[in-house]
Amino acid sequence: MKKLEKNKLIKIILVVLLCILTLLIFKYLPYDKINEWIEKGGVFAPLIYILLFAILPIFFFPVPVLALAGGIAFGLIKGSIYTLIGAAINCMAMFLIARYVGKEEIDKLVDRKLSDNMKKRIYGNDKSIAFFIFILRLIPIVPYNVINYMSGLSNVSLKNYAIASILGIIPGTIVFLNMGDKSSNISSNDFIISVVLLVLLIVFSNLLARYLKKKGKI
Repeated sequence: MKKLEKNKLIKIILVVLLCILTLLIFKYLPYDKINEWIEKGGVFAPLIYILLFAILPIFFFPVPVLALAGGIAFGLIKGSIYTLIGAAINCMAMFLIARYVGKEEIDKLVDRKLSDNMKKRIYGNDKSIAFFIFILRLIPIVPYNVINYMSGLSNVSLKNYAIASILGIIPGTIVFLNMGDKSSNISSNDFIISVVLLVLLIVFSNLLARYLKKKGKI
């Protein structure tokens, strides 16, 4: 088998495996199991949480569920630190998976189907794409997992992607971890404030994105 055909077969197998594992995780991994695993982890609880955050989003497991679990288990400060470590590992992993599996095929499709003007709009330069990724990271309603995979298919460098991603997820991480930390008493003022902060983050990030789009920055 030629090397090119072999690489293509490996990519197809990886995509199929990702799809199968995603279906299995959604079917057999109840959300409440996450809290249970972390609680039973003892001294290894932080490591278990980081590994879960590094691996599960690859299969489109809801990131807010993980973040809330981290806030419940570790509180705001420690939970944020562990979450950022896990998210950083996960962002890199998903980016590299997308770049290895689909980048070449996407580039060929774009080259054949789109005009030069459209190619410039889609790819842009490294820093402009990284800035766009940063803005998307600030908006909680934009799926975290989709951003990771789509970034791997773009022309952004791994370095600029990593910087934009880590900086961009900090506000959302703090807000979701804070909700988890305060969720032990949902009738308390602290929990109500945490919900308000989430709403403010969504509104502010959307207004910022619209403003930058209007100014031609993204």
